[in-house]
Amino acid sequence: MRKINFERFRTANHQSLRSTNRAIVLNFIRSHQPISRVEISKRTGLQRSTVSLIVDELIRRGFVLERRATSLRRGGVPRLLSINVGKDYTIGVDIEVSQTTVALADLMGNIVDREVFATPAKPGEAIAPLAECVGRLVAPVGWKSLRSVGIAVSGLVDHDAGTVLLASNLGWTNFPLGQRLQRRLGASVLVDNEANLSALAEIWHGDFSNRSCPDLLFVNVKEGIGTGIVISGVVYRGFNSLAAEFGHMIIQPDGPTCQCGNRGCWETLADDRATVQRYLAQAPSFKPGGAGVSNPASIETCSSHWRGKRRRALHSPRLPGTSPWASRTLSSASVRNSS
Repeated sequence: MRKINFERFRTANHQSLRSTNRAIVLNFIRSHQPISRVEISKRTGLQRSTVSLIVDELIRRGFVLERRATSLRRGGVPRLLSINVGKDYTIGVDIEVSQTTVALADLMGNIVDREVFATPAKPGEAIAPLAECVGRLVAPVGWKSLRSVGIAVSGLVDHDAGTVLLASNLGWTNFPLGQRLQRRLGASVLVDNEANLSALAEIWHGDFSNRSCPDLLFVNVKEGIGTGIVISGVVYRGFNSLAAEFGHMIIQPDGPTCQCGNRGCWETLADDRATVQRYLAQAPSFKPGGAGVSNPASIETCSSHWRGKRRRALHSPRLPGTSPWASRTLSSASVRNSS
């Protein structure tokens, strides 16, 4: 386990507070634009002086525009804030066991273009194809418009250092992914746990984006189980960033051996691979795609088989040993892949 330097925490807390307030203001502008500084202060509970300092910084950095509103009312005309869409872009990277997706998006999160390639077995071999994908995607908009690169990886991540400490499903250990790619691209690179980023995406762009719901526990079930906790719109990491590592909770001490080395971890019993194996046990003669059940295409094939010929299995009470939501994993995976 990493040695923690507690002397850093006082500074980190102050920096984290500023970063948290900045994220709150920026996301509030994105969700409610056009909006005034006064309205942001009222609705977020932040002091007006704090909001003004943050807004001034966001305007200076080019994230936000401020324009005078058109008004027929008497009195002062408010100045309204909005996201500066089209000026700058970001790159998002999702590294999964079988494939890696690289996408170019504007500051509103709208995906402009994307590419997919097979995830290499060794972490060092991922740097070149990642850099090449980023280069092709950024070329049409220009490198000067690239704000940053965000990378989502399953497993334990030191997000401050940009290091993948342990990604058991990938077989990656203590790999400085952020530093290596940043040196290659010359752009800011941020690395975090995929469930943390998925939780934020759900708050910002998903079903929760139009609700006054800043708190969320997100469970991501695929090749492994990841969880992300968002409290008051901010990722809750806990001591040593282990607050949401639920996928490796031991549920069944004598259960299957996990890639982390323990037995009976939650994900060995309830992730996509475990669910597929349960369905295969129900129909031994059925063989999904030759690439194996860890391949998303195979999961979709298996899901189609059970929807078409064993539809009752998806709608009946759960199969023995399968949680109710796990029985729905295949159907969800199929919809996700087909879309």
